[in-house]
Amino acid sequence: MKQKIKNKVQEAAENYTKPTPNFWRKVGDSMLIIGTTIAGISAFTMPPIVTVIAAGLTCIGKVITNFATE
Repeated sequence: MKQKIKNKVQEAAENYTKPTPNFWRKVGDSMLIIGTTIAGISAFTMPPIVTVIAAGLTCIGKVITNFATE
């Protein structure tokens, strides 16, 4: 069981250092830009829930650009 977990962790670590495919990089970067812009604007002018949703969108975009592999 421990060896199986160790293999999964090693596989995840190897995939982390591989370059992100072009499509997923574009999707993730777009989500980062949109989320950051909306969060910045909504912090002053919109209800707090909009800021929270925009921050979540930004986090998802960052995860996509870091962890997506072919």
